[in-house]
Amino acid sequence: MSKEKKRKYDKDAIKNRTKKSHETRDDYGISGENYLNVSSEEDLKFYKVKKTEDGRNLIDIVPYVTGSKHPTLKKGDIDYILDIWVHRNLGVKRDKVLCMENTYGKPCAACDKITSLKDSGDFDEDVVKALYPKRRAIYNVVDLKDKDSAIKIWDGAHPHTEKEIVQEAFLDDEEVILYADIDEGKSIKFRGEHNEKFKYIKPVNFSFVDRDKPYTEDVIDEAYSLDEFLVIPDYFELAALVEGIEDDEDDEILEDTSEDSPKEAPTPDDEKAAEEDEPKRERKRDKKEKKSGPVCPDKKGVFGRDCDKLDACDDCEDKLWKECAKKSEENLDKDED
Repeated sequence: MSKEKKRKYDKDAIKNRTKKSHETRDDYGISGENYLNVSSEEDLKFYKVKKTEDGRNLIDIVPYVTGSKHPTLKKGDIDYILDIWVHRNLGVKRDKVLCMENTYGKPCAACDKITSLKDSGDFDEDVVKALYPKRRAIYNVVDLKDKDSAIKIWDGAHPHTEKEIVQEAFLDDEEVILYADIDEGKSIKFRGEHNEKFKYIKPVNFSFVDRDKPYTEDVIDEAYSLDEFLVIPDYFELAALVEGIEDDEDDEILEDTSEDSPKEAPTPDDEKAAEEDEPKRERKRDKKEKKSGPVCPDKKGVFGRDCDKLDACDDCEDKLWKECAKKSEENLDKDED
């Protein structure tokens, strides 16, 4: 957390940042590493959207002092959000890596790969789509539904969080709601909507309610300097990681499509045999899933391995996420042994 000496609180900074967030709410990205490293903070907890008994989540977003890695502000300024872009599911380990082009305007190997694939004119649309960065919104929040009043970090998908919140704040053209301001800020109320198909909880129906009392400037010093947690990727290491994207080596055995190993076209008998074998393969997969216990809601994910590495992880059902996180730690310990 930031423990710098007292500074004069700048309300205009929060006002300008809120306006800027509203102006860019619809922005999208260009047509073995995480992007956050919080290991230095042992007591840090992440906020997760819940499907509560009364159907409501209730939080306060609080400002923080920017560090040396903030995308747009200098060190020591005040902000309430860390607005970044992330490439996901890169390589065998499905790494999440900061997009340098969309976040900082600097060269990014993943974005360069997208450009080169499109320029070639011969590319797999799914491969390109998988490379596109996703926009993230990261906050310091006080969970008003949790007896533990310590500040938590909320890392959410921008379209599901800031885009919706700031849009609500600008509904009245005459008055903008500065929801993150320590004096005039509002608490944010929303529901956690359970998605039965993908088993995750999405924040919906945002609204503002009056806070019990304003915060003092002390809360700013208690908040985490969010940008200091960012992991800046090395261009060439990311390039090497991205080069493996076109070959899905994770769960499938690759076909050798090189000229040295030509493949014969399947005969009608081969196709008929494959159709007859398909029900058997389906039954085997069903048995395997039943034996393996919980299953990741995302078809691309593996339970107990891909925790916090997929888009669906952001709003995963709390109980399932905890089980997956525990299993991931156990598997990690085995790998280290």
